[in-house]
Formats: sequence, structure tokens, C-alpha cells
Amino acid sequence: MMMARHCDAPGCDSWQRVENPGDWLDIYAGDDLIATLCSRWCVARWGAKAEPSEVVGG
Repeated sequence: MMMARHCDAPGCDSWQRVENPGDWLDIYAGDDLIATLCSRWCVARWGAKAEPSEVVGG
């Protein structure tokens, strides 16, 4: 059975075989994988839609 992962950025439909890690970025919160992203563009789009974990200033 072939395993694959999907980019989590909004509007991206990229897939990648797990055996070929390439240059994809995995984002973790502690030990939990929260996003897998295929490019810098997708990192920017995913980050723009993410809720801030802390508000600085006020």
C-alpha cells in the first residue's frame, strides 16, 4: 500500500509520497502534527489563516 500526504494550505491540492520526504515542511504543536505544507507560498497562506496563539501589545 502506498502512503501519501496532502498539503494543508487553503486552495492547495498537492500530494507527495511518504517515501520521498522532499522539501515539505511539517509543523508541530508539541508532539502533535498540525500541518504539512509543500512550499513557502503555502506556508504563507496557511499562516495567514491561522488563529494567533498569543496577542502581543494591546
